[in-house]
Amino acid sequence: MSVSGRTLVLGAAVLWAAGCSGDSSADGTEGRPSHVAPQETAYFFGVPQDGQRPDGHFQAGEKMRLLEAGESWSLVRSVRGIKAYVATSDLKTKEEADDFEDD
Repeated sequence: MSVSGRTLVLGAAVLWAAGCSGDSSADGTEGRPSHVAPQETAYFFGVPQDGQRPDGHFQAGEKMRLLEAGESWSLVRSVRGIKAYVATSDLKTKEEADDFEDD
């Protein structure tokens, strides 16, 4: 592989890695929780299919960052580092939650 080819591959890898962080924002809130599970909430590592059992459950009050909002399912990352899909209707924003405190 030529030097320019290696440079192109390296540049593409750096751009890909930068795009995978997922929690960046221009307002300085990257990584901060934006939502909470108001009750025990099932989560799935992939978009769930009918009849699929959950991969786990978030505890009531568990804080998370919304990564992708969807009509039925949203992708979140919990403060414990779990990246998973939850039912959008099972999420509350920190403004909607009564006892949400930024840590």
